[in-house]
Amino acid sequence: MRSSRAGGWSFRLSRGRSRVRPSSSPPFPVTAQQEATKRGFDCHSVPFRLSLRAFRVEVPSVSFAEMAEGSASFPPIPMFPSTSQRASAYEDIDDSSRNRFASGRHRVALPKSLESWDRRFRDFCDYAVTALGHSAATLHGYRHAYRDFRRYVEESGAPLPDAFLDVEGWVRRNRRRGLGPVTVNTYWRQLRPFFNDLERRDGVENPFRRMKAPSQPSRIAKAFKPADCRKILAAAESFPWPTSFQRTRAVAVIATILYAGLRRGELLRLTYGDVSLDDGTIRIIRGKGRGGGKDRTAYIAPELRRILEEYVRERRKRNIVGPGFFSSERTGQGISLATLRRIHKAVRRASGIAFSLHGLRHSFVTMLLRSGVPLHVARELAGHTSITTTAGYLRVWDEDKRDQIRKVSFR
Repeated sequence: MRSSRAGGWSFRLSRGRSRVRPSSSPPFPVTAQQEATKRGFDCHSVPFRLSLRAFRVEVPSVSFAEMAEGSASFPPIPMFPSTSQRASAYEDIDDSSRNRFASGRHRVALPKSLESWDRRFRDFCDYAVTALGHSAATLHGYRHAYRDFRRYVEESGAPLPDAFLDVEGWVRRNRRRGLGPVTVNTYWRQLRPFFNDLERRDGVENPFRRMKAPSQPSRIAKAFKPADCRKILAAAESFPWPTSFQRTRAVAVIATILYAGLRRGELLRLTYGDVSLDDGTIRIIRGKGRGGGKDRTAYIAPELRRILEEYVRERRKRNIVGPGFFSSERTGQGISLATLRRIHKAVRRASGIAFSLHGLRHSFVTMLLRSGVPLHVARELAGHTSITTTAGYLRVWDEDKRDQIRKVSFR
């Protein structure tokens, strides 16, 4: 217990019990203690916890009624106002449009029109791009989920702003109209960042804090067997494309996803300078991930090298010098999403296998693991943030089960 006196008033700082060995330094700057001693405050102890150490800070031994009446001053140590004082600053707000922080910090007025909510959502999208670095694909998901939620608010007919906090009702409505569990869960996750932003920047109570994410079945990532992958590549090569350039481009597109595991957006953003056949590498800029995406390097397998070399020769024959690696024969610019979809549709029809482009990427990661590539290496090659995501591609084929069950013997 430390005590100082000045003019009949005392200031005491006492350290309470703690399992952590206290340091020799004072719990707060000495200047604050000296100032309190100089002004002379008769103090009583109020315990509080700071990190792993417990202290008691002495505050004036006067009643809270005296403080509220102004007959006693607060101590010089900085303190936050009480909950009642914070709430009183918003007494002029209409009760129907109040919202309280879960921690009781303050109350804020919620928008009472859909147009006001729309403006706030646009502000969130701008903040997500400029401050958080979210990608265009991520923003597309935000907007899609917000439009669906806004449609529910309009259809419900409930008064604002309460209707805009009814996330559980929105989930039930999506289930009633026949949306699958994965779609319902995806919508829920894409709307949640908007309300997290409202909570953090505006103090709006977050309805997502009170509910769990909609359940969805655990599914094994769709991957194709090696025979199916070979059939897909053969279909891309044998399809009657109008020109040899379009044939080699289609085969190169399918093979790049299958042998290097590129995502659709990564493939469309690929430039000629990103692909080095001499080094056997593909540089992927702004892949999937937070903060605008993360870069990684993919490596070119021998079979993929042969396919890409043939495509580059066809590209040079036509004097295509555009920056995009997979280019349009007519304009020389990088191919569009519509062109990629036409290639995918033609090859799928010719192969007779209902595959998706992302399913080819799943096949790449699955074959890495089946080939004995360590999990942490496969994670880097796939561009996964979490190794748990990569582990989800550990797939056991039926023929593997048959091969292993033949080894069982009781002899």
